Amino acid sequence: MSERIVYDSMGISGRLQVVDRGNRRTMFLGSLPQTTVDLSDPDRHVGNYIPYLHAGSLFNPDPNRTLFLGLGGGAGVRSFHKAYPAARIDAVDIDPNVVEVARDYFFVPGDDRVSLVVEDGRRYLALHPGAFDHVVLDAYNQDGYPSRMYTRECFELIRRSLRNRSVDRRERPGVVVVNAVGWVRGNKSETVRIILRTMSEVFPSVHLFEVALPLWRRLLGDGNNYVVVGTTEKRVATPRSLKHRALRNPATERHAWIAKRAKKLPDLSDTDLLSDDKVERGQLILTV
Repeated sequence: MSERIVYDSMGISGRLQVVDRGNRRTMFLGSLPQTTVDLSDPDRHVGNYIPYLHAGSLFNPDPNRTLFLGLGGGAGVRSFHKAYPAARIDAVDIDPNVVEVARDYFFVPGDDRVSLVVEDGRRYLALHPGAFDHVVLDAYNQDGYPSRMYTRECFELIRRSLRNRSVDRRERPGVVVVNAVGWVRGNKSETVRIILRTMSEVFPSVHLFEVALPLWRRLLGDGNNYVVVGTTEKRVATPRSLKHRALRNPATERHAWIAKRAKKLPDLSDTDLLSDDKVERGQLILTV
């Protein structure tokens, strides 16, 4: 299959390339693929994890305002734009080249419901307390995770940026959805477990969803995608109750299947907590 590089530059996040292979276009940061789209059908989910980003709707089914921390090629933004027609979406990325490429090469909607912002994610959070119903943390660079976006202090900023709303006499909690790549058990599970441990320090309830992968991906043993949801509500919901919540709302019943992918959190008693000082000292860094 022929390959064509249609964009190549160096940015804040590392070397950024856009590569076309047949009908597929992929954004790379360094050697790590970030987003792939089908040029013949851009709305089709090529990334297995993208539909799971809607796991937050099991807890808060009608987000009026969503913040994406980390844009990549904007597949998540496009999915939310289509799924929630009344929602406003802010997408923040520190790298202006990423924002340019998402807009010019990856079909990110250009209407007034979507705002693409070049800014440090933590600074943006600090400037918008109590502003968002959902925050989606999907930030990566050419080395994998930008660790400072996954510390206790960053999750505290995220929690302060969330709001609780009452809709039809029902309380809607603020929700953060995190895309985490790796394992939850075994000798390579440190990164995902640290994210779970750190989120559990900040959010009253944390839920883990495992992304279903094709058999060939599982056999390769190269890790999985997990979507972690933290909420401001105090009780932990069961998969059955999550499915029931989704089915009550016509806008989110199509996401009820995600509840079946809920997994029990592993024992985190021996897992490190990620903090700003550990990252600054190089004592603890997240790796893919």
